[in-house]
Amino acid sequence: MADEERLWQRRCRRLWEWLGERPVEAALIVVPANVRYLTGFTGDSTYLLVASGVAIAISDGRYEQQLQEECPGLELVIRGTTGEPMEEAVGRAVRRIGAGRIGYEPHGLTCDRFQRLQMALPGIDWQPMEQVVEQLRAVKDAEEIGRIREAIAVAERAIGAALEQVDLRAQPTECRFAGVLNMCMRELGAEDEAFETIVACGARAALPHARLSRTARLRLEHGVLCDWGARVEGYVSDLTRLIAGPKIAAPLQRLVDAVLAARDAAIARLRPGVPARSVDAEARKVLDEAGFGRFFKHSTGHGIGLEVHEAPLLRPNSDVELRSGMVVTIEPGVYLPGRYGVRIEEDVLVTEQGPEVLTSLPPVIVLT
Repeated sequence: MADEERLWQRRCRRLWEWLGERPVEAALIVVPANVRYLTGFTGDSTYLLVASGVAIAISDGRYEQQLQEECPGLELVIRGTTGEPMEEAVGRAVRRIGAGRIGYEPHGLTCDRFQRLQMALPGIDWQPMEQVVEQLRAVKDAEEIGRIREAIAVAERAIGAALEQVDLRAQPTECRFAGVLNMCMRELGAEDEAFETIVACGARAALPHARLSRTARLRLEHGVLCDWGARVEGYVSDLTRLIAGPKIAAPLQRLVDAVLAARDAAIARLRPGVPARSVDAEARKVLDEAGFGRFFKHSTGHGIGLEVHEAPLLRPNSDVELRSGMVVTIEPGVYLPGRYGVRIEEDVLVTEQGPEVLTSLPPVIVLT
């Protein structure tokens, strides 16, 4: 592969161009997902120092060979085997490039770790960089979109496989079904599940982030809410569906109808240049008019990629404008305490031509 084609060179150059006229001579990247995005490195315990025309990975001996294989040509500073602190290794990298003013990711460092960096590098002018790489990550390239598509395909195939292995009419526990679903995702090619799978039924589905129960049993007549996703080559999917029998109770059907209308209104709003908060507003307007507005307790959606929650956030106070290449969830929900909960979640690509819904399962999976 030619040098100019290497992912780490292309993306580190983009980062440096993005920083533009910021008063920094280098940027220290510490958030694991950001290091992976900029380099393609799949390990952990590694920082990245980026300057004009220079990128140095700071890691330890466990990952030296892996870095050479995954990021050929990337400069390395490897921590000593005698327990050299990360901060001292960062100091070696900084002295190599001679930087005096360095941007850093405050959201990726504890106060203790930052204080140790300051002590190890006296005289450095540290400049906070809030969500800089995350803004780059918000717009996906073709390769990233392809990986998200595959993560969606794995998740969708997995729910079908899990439903073949577990008869929900026999009222299994939440843990039983979630465990089989997670296993199916791995068997079908996922590295792991994208997040802790949610399976909840009836009143427990009214908890937006219900924790799995070992005793609560699933009853199709009450509707089974399933929120799951797969991670494939680092990238995730995030879906939510309602699983039910052929007849849904009238009160539950009213919730489903309202949530689907909110979903459709929000998706229709997805266009480049549209404020993210207006997408959220469309979903809330529909649910308000249906009388369920006060039972919608979270944002309408969020970006997905290397992390399951990343930019942009589709919420009332967002000041972000959508851009072509963003992949977002649209997931309105209604949660009636002690009764029912319904959330339907799609993964959607923003394009110049409008929204492309990447998920394909029906919103309600009906078991006969």
